[in-house]
Amino acid sequence: MGWGILIIMAISLFFGFAIVQETFRQRHWRNLVDGGDRWAIKTLVEEEIGRWRAMRMPKGMNPLLWHGIQTAEVISVGRDVITMMATAEAEYRVVGGKPQQVSSPLEEGMRVAAALVERIMYDVPNVSLSVVRVDVYTTFRAEDGTPDQKCILSTVAERADADRIPWEELRPEEIVNRFASRYLVGANGAALPVDPGPPLSDDEANGDEDEGAEPTSGNISVPPSRNGHGPLTPDHTISD
Repeated sequence: MGWGILIIMAISLFFGFAIVQETFRQRHWRNLVDGGDRWAIKTLVEEEIGRWRAMRMPKGMNPLLWHGIQTAEVISVGRDVITMMATAEAEYRVVGGKPQQVSSPLEEGMRVAAALVERIMYDVPNVSLSVVRVDVYTTFRAEDGTPDQKCILSTVAERADADRIPWEELRPEEIVNRFASRYLVGANGAALPVDPGPPLSDDEANGDEDEGAEPTSGNISVPPSRNGHGPLTPDHTISD
């Protein structure tokens, strides 16, 4: 009986020590992040991305979306802002023995951007950033067939806006259009490359570093978005 009590006490002490140690560890990380330690923020975000890459795809998730999430990379980190990048490609299915595109790179890019904004805003332990930017790249082909990755979507999300979004009720394109998002669509409906600009800095936390910038080419029109809020930047479509 005495040995049993001692074993139980030893096990309890071991788990108690582990819990206390983890509590102090989490408090240490929170203090670093609250103090604006860029290394700590970058480390925690990259640890979470590493966890996504190692885990199995969540049940019910589109494999192409999960792959896009797993391509996420940290470009730069500020005290309260972060710039990310990821890739997205069109989805194809075999119909009648031939591959047929069922979603464009831009549509997939919007899904990836919306998912990454939500995850970085709310799912990274001990990190609560005010502004998250996600730049999505896809593959373009040069005249000689050489593949080249170019940005087709840049979304800057502020926490004040993110906190008001009914994430489960909106489609990805509706979520993206609630934020300051830049993308160009050609006359044929295909996405065109955009210049995402330099990574966010703490002085640009409002996501308006491109305000007043002139479009690089074409005549810009501003159609209303599907969710009725309208686009947040003046370069969502381009016509020849």
